[in-house]
Amino acid sequence: MDQSQESELGSLDRLSDLPDALILEILSLLPSSIRDVVRTTILSKRWKDLWTTVPRFDFDFCDEDPNFIRGVLAQWKAMEKQVKELTVQLKPSMSIEYYAPQRLYSCLSLTTLSLSYCSIQIEENVQWNQLRSLTLEHADSVKVSAVTMNRILLAAPRLEQLILRPLEVTEDFYIVSASLKFLEIGLGDYDHSVVYAVLGIWAPNLLLFEFSGDVYGICLLGVPSLTTATLDFIDEPPPLETFYQLLWSIRHVTDLTLSDVCTQLLHEMKEKDMFVQLWNVKFLKVTTSKVDKMLHVLDMFPQLVTLYAELNKWSMDQEFDEANTTLSTSSLLHLKTVNIEWYLCDALILPFLKTILENARVLEEIVFRWKGNPEMLPGLPDLWESYQTTDLIFI
Repeated sequence: MDQSQESELGSLDRLSDLPDALILEILSLLPSSIRDVVRTTILSKRWKDLWTTVPRFDFDFCDEDPNFIRGVLAQWKAMEKQVKELTVQLKPSMSIEYYAPQRLYSCLSLTTLSLSYCSIQIEENVQWNQLRSLTLEHADSVKVSAVTMNRILLAAPRLEQLILRPLEVTEDFYIVSASLKFLEIGLGDYDHSVVYAVLGIWAPNLLLFEFSGDVYGICLLGVPSLTTATLDFIDEPPPLETFYQLLWSIRHVTDLTLSDVCTQLLHEMKEKDMFVQLWNVKFLKVTTSKVDKMLHVLDMFPQLVTLYAELNKWSMDQEFDEANTTLSTSSLLHLKTVNIEWYLCDALILPFLKTILENARVLEEIVFRWKGNPEMLPGLPDLWESYQTTDLIFI
């Protein structure tokens, strides 16, 4: 090869000869910060605006300042490339707000959108006709108002999945959608206080609903298709009548997960003859600090097949009240599997097991999700000797 040929090869810009799609993928995978991606503008005229269509950015918040991040988001043109799936994941200081570009709301091709620490401020019409999934994380900084949520839902007639966590609710907040199938709402923890507002939901095609937080009123107005529900009131219970109405509206679910607060509300309801039988529940997961009260309410689930009991660390600090374990003769007739998640070793588990074994006539197995040694639990072998048909499994 002569000198002129070597010179010609050395002048070739092989990287720029690559297709745009491949170059963008390379840029998005750069191990360094977004500043290095932006610096590629000096390579050639072709590279001047190429970075603005990179599908993903990695912000290094050790050296990025708020003005730089806002500027990057303002110039980002990925939405103009018929993008279908878009994730904007920021982790800035909670005192700084970043706003999604207005172009985002008119991106007709979007099917999946996830925003984290990126506030919504809608100034134009929303056009999300193809959107199927929307995730707004850290919505306490997003501050999604009821009016804004209504505009979003009206503009997304095909939305099937909606995740809001943690959501700040300071006013009555309604979610109305005929297309929603999966809904997860987690309220923010604001000084451990109850939110005195109503969270209302009308979604006739909703299949799965997960809620966590403390709110004064929660109303499921129309969810006839719901099969799986999680109710996780954390510190403060809603009014008993509100909880009663909530259970009545989801009495057709087959899979139900309840927090410790919910378990205690069930017990209080039964004591006051506010009895609701959830005939369709086959799988029940409960977190409880009082196993006797949890057992007392199991006859509200007469078709129960699988029970998952998560006993928290305070469970065994309490006396086991046998009066609180009275079950009707029809209780647990269909129960086949009991899962117990427990990290302590205490003989108080024995009367709990005894009550289950005496009432669950078709029980096939009890699974302990416990790191302890079963030999450390005195009395367990003697108890099991009378119930040879049930398998005892330790995981």
